[in-house]
Amino acid sequence: MLQAEIFKLKKSRILFILFLILVFMSLALSYWFKSYTGIEMLKFVYEIQLMFPLIIFMGIIGAYYITNEYQTGGFKRYISYGHRRSIIILTKSFVFSVLIIIMSSIMPLLTVLTNTYLNGFGDVSFLSVIRIILLSEFIYIGLTAMAVLICLILKNPIITMGLFYAIYNVYVFFQVIASKIDFVKKIYDYTIFGQVQLALLTEISMNDTIQIIIVTLLTATFSIGLSIFVFRRMSVM
Repeated sequence: MLQAEIFKLKKSRILFILFLILVFMSLALSYWFKSYTGIEMLKFVYEIQLMFPLIIFMGIIGAYYITNEYQTGGFKRYISYGHRRSIIILTKSFVFSVLIIIMSSIMPLLTVLTNTYLNGFGDVSFLSVIRIILLSEFIYIGLTAMAVLICLILKNPIITMGLFYAIYNVYVFFQVIASKIDFVKKIYDYTIFGQVQLALLTEISMNDTIQIIIVTLLTATFSIGLSIFVFRRMSVM
């Protein structure tokens, strides 16, 4: 089953186009912010890429890779082969998460290499850089688990992509409100979206690191658990 899922993605033209867009955006960002050092670019890209383009791309890929399985009969076929529904969801979630991690690494990697060549990397320890990358990518795992849940509930690929565009706008709006209202900021800081800024700190306490890990694990566990629960009770015929 895992091999079938990987093969399905390897032959996808949509993925190829999205990868090209990410490369183009990376080159454009390095050109627009050519005065930034490598570490400045790393933190900047991880700060903005969730807002755009990652949420939108999650919706596009999720609609094609998960929601579209209702129309193509992919879920029905796996079930008829004897695969348990929980295994289907776990496999889909794993492949989807790995794909998003790979995609989310393209812009940071290309921009950092370009800007480091132009202006040097910056005076930051290697361990700090590794921590920023690992924590940021770890947060994306929790976000992909949420995306899987949304894509499973919505059986229409067009509606799925539309909802992710709406989530993008809500995310931007929530960020603006959180920056102006303390009460909203306190709530936002304990959501998985609020962990992104925390992960980008050059110096971070152990408590903050534990908070990121706990919030992400709770989000991922709840989302995957609910996905399995919903899918077991959902008709795919």
